[in-house]
Amino acid sequence: MARLASLAKCGYFPCPPAVVDLACQYLKPAGKKVSILDPCCGEGLAARRLADNLGVPPSMVYGVELDIERGRAATEHLGNVLAPASFDGT
Repeated sequence: MARLASLAKCGYFPCPPAVVDLACQYLKPAGKKVSILDPCCGEGLAARRLADNLGVPPSMVYGVELDIERGRAATEHLGNVLAPASFDGT
């Protein structure tokens, strides 16, 4: 069972920018057609940073977010957002 604090935040724990930058050091996209899917995108900041660092255009970045307010914020940062929705439901 999830802790109460986690339930109150709907399990929202954003990825720190430094962690995204570290991941980018190890990710090497193969080919020109690369897509990014963030199944729990929050406000879309991590996926956007990842896309920017890897040279992936916004039209090829997808996000799914459970919370409607975070989903609205994500639409400002990502190309395609489905919210409110669960990844399992999509």
